[in-house]
Amino acid sequence: SSGTRTFTMPVTITGTTDVSAIRTQVTNILTWTSGAMFDASKDDTVAVVGKAIAEKNNLTIGSTFTAYSGTTFKVVGIYDAGNTFNNNGVYVPLSTLQRLSNQTGSITNTIVTVDSSDNLVDTTTAIKNQLGTAADVTNSADVAAATTAPLESVASIALFSLIGAVVAGAVIILLTMLMIVRER
Repeated sequence: SSGTRTFTMPVTITGTTDVSAIRTQVTNILTWTSGAMFDASKDDTVAVVGKAIAEKNNLTIGSTFTAYSGTTFKVVGIYDAGNTFNNNGVYVPLSTLQRLSNQTGSITNTIVTVDSSDNLVDTTTAIKNQLGTAADVTNSADVAAATTAPLESVASIALFSLIGAVVAGAVIILLTMLMIVRER
């Protein structure tokens, strides 16, 4: 249907300049149930919506909905990311979202793809030097290290516990042997 719809909050609208952003932010399993991605370089009031949003609001290609104080968006694509949580997204061109939210030039997340893992540290350092304190810069190696750090402490605790158990077992066996020898 082509009637105007209004979503009930909370619905997150994500602005993007990269047509692969949905695949990157949502999941690697992404299919288009209808339509296609918009031209992210244009400041148009168009959107792609997840399957769950589309079904809940009876949206199809060409349907419209309102957001940001009555701005009408036209649905140009409906995607299926494989699960309900990821199918609740709405994506619009970044410049459109910046304009409508009075945040021209502002971004909250950027993904940089490096050609080789050998260049990861140098690229991260260059970006940190360029942006200074204006942004938090992380890389996948830093995220992995932060994730595994608690596991490493658990591993060291387990190692010390094993050593303690072996020493305690050896002492118990020694004392048991001494008691057996004394009784004879």
